[in-house]
Amino acid sequence: NKMTTSSSSSSNLLSFNAFELQPLISNLSFKIQSLENYGNNMYCGSIDGVLISLVEQQDQTGNIIVRESTRRNLGRGKKPIQQIKFFEDIGRIIALSDGFIDVLGVPALDLLTQSSVPQQLRGIISFGCGPRKRIAIQIKKKLFIGDFSTGIVKLNKEIPSQHSARCMEWCGPDKILLGYRVGYSLINVSTNELSPLLQLSKSDQKPLIKRIGNNELLLRTSNLGIFVSNDGQPTRTNIVWTNIPFDLAFRFPYIIALSQTNIEIHNILIHNSKQSINLTNIGPIISISEKIQASILIHSSNSIYKLNPAPLQKQVSELIKQEKIAEAIEVVQYYAGKDLNLPHIILKLHEEAGTVFFSNGKFTEAFEQFECSNIDIRQVIALFPGLLNSKSTFISKYTNISLDKIKN
Repeated sequence: NKMTTSSSSSSNLLSFNAFELQPLISNLSFKIQSLENYGNNMYCGSIDGVLISLVEQQDQTGNIIVRESTRRNLGRGKKPIQQIKFFEDIGRIIALSDGFIDVLGVPALDLLTQSSVPQQLRGIISFGCGPRKRIAIQIKKKLFIGDFSTGIVKLNKEIPSQHSARCMEWCGPDKILLGYRVGYSLINVSTNELSPLLQLSKSDQKPLIKRIGNNELLLRTSNLGIFVSNDGQPTRTNIVWTNIPFDLAFRFPYIIALSQTNIEIHNILIHNSKQSINLTNIGPIISISEKIQASILIHSSNSIYKLNPAPLQKQVSELIKQEKIAEAIEVVQYYAGKDLNLPHIILKLHEEAGTVFFSNGKFTEAFEQFECSNIDIRQVIALFPGLLNSKSTFISKYTNISLDKIKN
């Protein structure tokens, strides 16, 4: 079953549903406080201090099933697990609960805290995993910098601060973007230089940072999403949200903003284009989780839902229909990556774009696209019925497009 989505042909809404929300598992035997996913594994932090691993599989009939794999009590009493992060560089899970971080191996969830985390690390407010196996930990008004290269948290530096970071994101090996209750700042951990970026008012919710690429981040201020580079410089037009989000996800080229009433999805390549998915019928939502090569998940206290993207070809075709050729190429290049057929895919994209421009009566643009493709010249000639040889047996694959039909 798929959740209903609201969409419209209005100019400021996406012309198609970029995502559909689908129930994955409900009525869990535990209550979820936090969620992290990697591959087919989902790691759920419960409200009473237990970390549960769920695995998504296909049964013999092809249906998706979710089974519980492993449980691990963190030994912090009945305190909720507030945050879970998969530290990919070291293949470990780091969980935050009751001011402590615990380190666990995967997939067995072996508890490695005693041998890997210094005992003085208590009262932790937030943490961030960085490049080169580095880690930043905020305790009260002190920011600790360390590394995990040996499998043990080794603290290298302590930086005093005026405020406590509620969230953080590394911006390269030496910089961290910090989110305080009063605003956002960029710190250079080598020089201790702190550069304020944005202020937050008292009416704003807690700070929220989302990385949306190797060199770009999104900061929330009230109902605005502000894009900045790793150096804190503005990069593109702001997003204006209908509802103030409390969590964010990114799946190129879409920003996914989660509020209590809806999921608001914006295409960063097309300003003011969005999709809205109503959440009022599925109960209070807690957070959203996404990782590259993994599903985008949202969860309530006892249910998990999957946010399924439209097929790539559908996304690209819709961009071409809107004559957004550069944007379509950018999407293809992003997902094709090292695909050996990428040049062929780009050529076919230009061909499709040419037919769209031709159908819209934009002949100059159409021929520019055809010249960038490897279209059979006979396909182009067939678009002009008057030029066809009466004895020709060539059959065009674009029978619904011709100069005569456009004139009519």
